[in-house]
Amino acid sequence: PAWPSWATRVAGLAARGPMLVVTTAFYAAGDDEGGLAMLDWRKGGEGAARLLAFAISAQWCCGLPVVQTIARSADFIFANEPEILELAAKLRSAGSISEETPEGDSVAAMAAVARWKERGWVVVT
Repeated sequence: PAWPSWATRVAGLAARGPMLVVTTAFYAAGDDEGGLAMLDWRKGGEGAARLLAFAISAQWCCGLPVVQTIARSADFIFANEPEILELAAKLRSAGSISEETPEGDSVAAMAAVARWKERGWVVVT
C-alpha cells in the first residue's frame, strides 16, 4: 500500500496548539525525506510552538548525514553514553567539532555536541 508522507499526516495539527514531535534515528535512517520534512515542519508555521525531539537510537546511526542534520537542528536530542561518544567521534573526524575533544570522555563529548548544535538541548543517560 502507499502510505501518506509525514508532512501530509501532520498538516494542520500545529494550528491546534503547541506540539512536540518525538522521533528516532531509526526512522530517519529508513525515511530521509520524512526526517527532513520534520525539520521543515518545525521551522515553519505561525502561531503555536513546534518542537522536535530526536533520539540517536544506536551508535551505527551517528555517521548518517540525515541523522547528523536532524540532531544539529532538533530542539532536544537524546542519547546514551556510547551514542554521544560515537556522535562526537564522527563529528570530530569530519572536522565539525574540535580535534582536541578527548576520545572516550563523555562529558567532553556532550559539551562538544552541545556547542555544535544550532539550538536546543542535549540529554544523555
